[in-house]
Amino acid sequence: ALFFAAGWGSAQCVQALLDARAREDARTSTGLTPLMIAAARGEPASLRALIDAGADINATDRFGQTALMLAAARGDLEKVRALLQLHASATAVDEHGNTALALAAAAEVSPEVLLALVLGGAPADAPDSEWVTPLMKAAQRGDVEQVRVLLAGGAKSTLLDRNGWTAAKWAESRGDEQGAAVVAVLEGK
Repeated sequence: ALFFAAGWGSAQCVQALLDARAREDARTSTGLTPLMIAAARGEPASLRALIDAGADINATDRFGQTALMLAAARGDLEKVRALLQLHASATAVDEHGNTALALAAAAEVSPEVLLALVLGGAPADAPDSEWVTPLMKAAQRGDVEQVRVLLAGGAKSTLLDRNGWTAAKWAESRGDEQGAAVVAVLEGK
């Protein structure tokens, strides 16, 4: 019941279940916790109720993902900010070496989500297991605004991934106007 309330119910339902001794640290077969479900689908107030009840804010599922990663990948700015204020780790990595920032940069999310993560301590240049940085992921997607935020947050455009590609090379590989616009930003034009 707590999983359903965390994802699709109200924060009041979550609190009532916690008051009735529902386990805040329960897990699904894939290792998801009620906090992770709330971060992905629930109300922001449910996050606070679960944390106050003792939920581990940095718990990971079987793929190494945290509640912050789930909120960031979905582009939920309010939950990202709330989790960071509650001291979620912005430096945690999943099984592929992705931080919450990398997952956000790989998704079509608002640049404000990336800014919140950078301001919350996410390393702008943290590479994944293939040495691909958040900047490279945003460049690959042709997202000029995300690229600007990452550069302002200290990301280096000269880093190389495992194949020797820079963020500019990732953008060029698109072969379209968005890629060209990203290259122009990366080159300071």
